[in-house]
Amino acid sequence: MNAYYYLNDARQPQGPHTLDELQAMLKTGKLAADTLAAPRGGDSWVALSTLLNTATAAQHTPQQVGNCPACRAELSTEMGELPQRCPGCGYRLRPANPASLWQHFVQALCKTFVLKGRATRMEFWCFFLFCTIICLLYQMIMEFLMVGAMAILGSEEMMDIIIIIALALVGMLIGLLLTIPQITVTVRRLHDVGKSGKWLLAAVLLYAIATCGVAGFAYKTYSDVVSTPPDARPITVEQVVTGTEATTASELLTPEEEAEYDMVNDKVFDAIRHNIPLLIGGVVLPYLLCLFISLYILIICFLDSNHGPNRYGPSTKYPTAS
Repeated sequence: MNAYYYLNDARQPQGPHTLDELQAMLKTGKLAADTLAAPRGGDSWVALSTLLNTATAAQHTPQQVGNCPACRAELSTEMGELPQRCPGCGYRLRPANPASLWQHFVQALCKTFVLKGRATRMEFWCFFLFCTIICLLYQMIMEFLMVGAMAILGSEEMMDIIIIIALALVGMLIGLLLTIPQITVTVRRLHDVGKSGKWLLAAVLLYAIATCGVAGFAYKTYSDVVSTPPDARPITVEQVVTGTEATTASELLTPEEEAEYDMVNDKVFDAIRHNIPLLIGGVVLPYLLCLFISLYILIICFLDSNHGPNRYGPSTKYPTAS
């Protein structure tokens, strides 16, 4: 969309303004018909009335914008918008905007494996809305089935385990079916505001690094503890529990065993302190970076679509030719 400027009484350029804004200022008397105005990048100043008449006529004049991908027929646009379908072969040039929340969800679901193109703000948030509803409904159904099955089957432990495993597998399948389109619709939402989907990839990689860091920190700490000499290892359960009744360790341990118990605790804390750099560098920092990037992506997902096409494709919300 072009931007326009006008000269005030001090001959200073004012703007940028749209044609609608200039027309409104002309109607309200803020600007006169002979006020000098020009489009951005123009080489001369003309009367505002002349500029408005010329620009309005140009908007209503069909302009050649390319060829149909199917039949290669020449396409024209009026008022800056492409037609919904090709006049020659009927090929859909731009998708029809869904009319309901459910249609937005279905549209995102149909593009489960599509990373190219753009997704509007409505499509993105409608998809996450229905994903939340589906997860809540599954949770309610799962609890209902578990309670009903236990009431019918009684206390058969094996059947309870089978039911729990089956419901868990169904939940994992539903989660997988929803996770993939969640990723792709987020990438397309980033494209819709001109951002790269690599931001989401960076967040996922940082989360994976942090998760591996947790496992590495736990394994390293465990290795440091179990590598202690035999006389500094923890006491066994048999040393703590005697007879038929179990009491606290402090009531059953001898002074020597209690000193050994404290030494093992010190060894655990020493191993944790020794591996703090691994905890900070491998877990804390990646998680913080992942959190910041996730917040950045969340803020982006609230932004409106770019007007017209960008490097990721045409806009479905503002399908302008320029």
